[in-house]
Amino acid sequence: MGTLVSQTFVTLDGVTQAPGSKDEDQRDGFENGGWVVPFVDDDYIQNAIAMNQRAEAYMLGRGTYEQFAFWWPQRPTDGDPISTALNTLPKYVASTTLRPEDLTWQNSHLIEGDLVEGVRRVKNAFAGDIAISGSVTFLQPLLRHRLIDELQVLVFPVVVGPGHRLFREALPYSLQLTESRTTSTGVQIQTWVPG
Repeated sequence: MGTLVSQTFVTLDGVTQAPGSKDEDQRDGFENGGWVVPFVDDDYIQNAIAMNQRAEAYMLGRGTYEQFAFWWPQRPTDGDPISTALNTLPKYVASTTLRPEDLTWQNSHLIEGDLVEGVRRVKNAFAGDIAISGSVTFLQPLLRHRLIDELQVLVFPVVVGPGHRLFREALPYSLQLTESRTTSTGVQIQTWVPG
């Protein structure tokens, strides 16, 4: 069975919304997007490369899939391990609005039917890591049903105020910290497994 590994970017005050750009996700009037950009350094990039090199497949929520499908197919794969992985490995997409024919990015598949059972089917089809990047709305039922095997949380030293958070619903959840390190720009990279 595959290991479902989630990588999530979080501000110091717990916000996960719109890390990459100001206009990435403006739901509920959120205007403070793009908070990751000032903290990108070589440590951050090497961590991203390592996660993508470990992956045998990806699971993505609809919003993240659409952003990635717009950006990554335009990137060359020669010499870029992240682009190579994202453009060639299987991608499984959770969506109630997309149809299989809407998934035009190479090697993309819709998780059809019951979400929890669909995720379990994908996990059973692989032996190694299945990476989830972002996709925080999609993460909520996976966390509720204890389907995440490893949660990598990158905590950025910035406070942005109101916005969508990683643990949106109150639920008992015990985690064990297995690794923690800090990048040169102060980003804490924390790896957690279910306790």
